[in-house]
Amino acid sequence: MSAILNFLRGCDRVLGVILKAISGLCFILLLLLLAANVFFRLVPVFSMGWFDEIVEMTFAWMIFIGAAELWRLDEHFQVDVLLKPLRRRRTGCIWKLAIDLFCLVFAVIFFLYSYRLTLMATDTTPIFKWSKRLLYGCMPFAGALMGLYTVRNILRDLKELVEKKVKIQGGKTMRSGKCALVIFLVAALTTVLVLPGFSAAPKYNWKLASVLPDTHPVHKALLFFADKVEEKSKGQIKITVFPAGQLGQEQDYIEGMKLGTMEIAKVSSAPLGQFSPSLQVVSLPFIWRDLEHQHAVLDGPIGKRLMDDLYKNGFKGLAFLDAGFRNISTRTKPIRVPADLKGMKIRVMQSKPLIDTINAFGATAVPMGQSEVYVALQQKVIDGWENNEPTVLSFNMQEVCKYYSYTRHCSIPDILVMSRPVFDALPADLKTAVESAAQETVPVYRKIWADYIDDAVRQLKAKGMEFNEVDDIKAFQALVRPIWKEYESLVGADLIEAIAEYKTK
Repeated sequence: MSAILNFLRGCDRVLGVILKAISGLCFILLLLLLAANVFFRLVPVFSMGWFDEIVEMTFAWMIFIGAAELWRLDEHFQVDVLLKPLRRRRTGCIWKLAIDLFCLVFAVIFFLYSYRLTLMATDTTPIFKWSKRLLYGCMPFAGALMGLYTVRNILRDLKELVEKKVKIQGGKTMRSGKCALVIFLVAALTTVLVLPGFSAAPKYNWKLASVLPDTHPVHKALLFFADKVEEKSKGQIKITVFPAGQLGQEQDYIEGMKLGTMEIAKVSSAPLGQFSPSLQVVSLPFIWRDLEHQHAVLDGPIGKRLMDDLYKNGFKGLAFLDAGFRNISTRTKPIRVPADLKGMKIRVMQSKPLIDTINAFGATAVPMGQSEVYVALQQKVIDGWENNEPTVLSFNMQEVCKYYSYTRHCSIPDILVMSRPVFDALPADLKTAVESAAQETVPVYRKIWADYIDDAVRQLKAKGMEFNEVDDIKAFQALVRPIWKEYESLVGADLIEAIAEYKTK
């Protein structure tokens, strides 16, 4: 019996030293992470994608390590608060052991849950692997820390029970051997019941970003794509869609995917063309005769060529998505002839072909993020903007822009695109699953888009927006004809000609 007591005392001392050292290390790391948060907030160049994870995980440290510290003080809490009335019944030690057993079960469940979150963390590029492992690793680490504190308290309970038998109701006794058996059975039962539920955690947990709100038809297509990926990957890939610019603007998404800090996004081809020059051809004015022409080109060899160029420049293009024809919407008057645009400031995306087009019409193009447009129109900073009907409705732009004029000057498709480093890191079967899901999304989205156009126009008219055709579209086309010539050296005269002359069936 004395040997058992000495062993328990030794374990208690060793655990005490280990836990004090671990607690000190935890608080040092917590302070470092808090300092990192301040640094990343003050230095914008570093505040991309993974900054949000650091903020999130710092608060996790604060919660989990704080809980672990409270756990270390639970003996005082148990003895002075919970067990004081029970001491009168001479069953305090039994109740203390029961509380510690419950705490052990909780610590095991918490560890398994946090380990699941660790599995969901996706390493993207080598430069971030160590940081993500450290950040996500703090959660199961904190769970293990709480478990160690609980085990230490249980050892103390066992030591008390070995030193003297504790009488319970009916005159029976509970010895340390039975306590150990109870501990083993509870821990084993918890593991059996909880572990299977956590073992099915997805191996990859991705964020899919979009600036469009969840009322926009593209959002339904993105949800369809996310579900298809999960289905085809058999649960190994989980995609969460973040609409309405929750993760920033499209330029942020593109730069994040280039670095590998953002996995996947829906962006317009226009800003993406800054990184893959040949893609700018789809933004040229009046290059598309209609959507049928655009579908035929992008579904064929030319579309594959553009996607291949995109891959060479650090992105994995998955699918082209309809974005309709862009038309000009203004605050004060409808646009019927190019002269009506003279002196007007018109918001555009960050796209050189689009800027050149609006400037050629006689207006002044003002590049601006989508989230800023409503306020800019409301405060009369700009006189109008250009976009498709569903996007006008989704952002309630009819409230600040009354007139919608059909210039149909551009039809710039959206692209479902992901980070090349993230895609390249996938095994072959999961690459196929993602690509297949994207291809199945295209016809679904095209139908959603086609059905929504007429409905959007009907709703906008009901809300007071006025629609008009321009007097002579050829007058607008003549003004932008030199732009094609200007881009021949950048995208290739052969590519422009191939698209313009493409014959649809």
